[in-house]
Formats: sequence, structure tokens, C-alpha cells
Amino acid sequence: MVEQGRPPADTLRNRPNDYLTSIVAGNVRKFQLPIVKDTEPPNDPAHGLVLGKKKDSFANAMVRTHIWIVAPPKSK
Repeated sequence: MVEQGRPPADTLRNRPNDYLTSIVAGNVRKFQLPIVKDTEPPNDPAHGLVLGKKKDSFANAMVRTHIWIVAPPKSK
């Protein structure tokens, strides 16, 4: 998105109940999972897919290392 000059809000347009997070490709590759461009409509070039079976250790690592771009509101 940075390369495309797109603000985060662009991704969430028409999606008022969604939030945006970012993961680092290198963190995914540590688990030897392939990352490919998302070619299915709406064909957003800023979106990628992590292929393959994901174990709990992968999910936990992504939760620990992700960065909120547009975070959900803090619960009270």
C-alpha cells in the first residue's frame, strides 16, 4: 500500500466492521509457508495469501508479531 500511495482507509472502504493488520513476510517464511499475490477479485495488489496448513505455532507467532494499522476499539 505504501508503494501504491494508498492510505489504510482505502482498504477498509465499504467495510465499516473490519480492521487492518500487517504481518511481515519474513516472519511467515520462517515457517516455510509460501506467500502469493491475491489474484481473486477484488484483485487488491496490496493483499497476499499465506498458503499451506497453518499450525497453532504459526498463528501464535503472527499474533505476537503483527502490527495493527487500524485497530479495533479498546474494550472497557
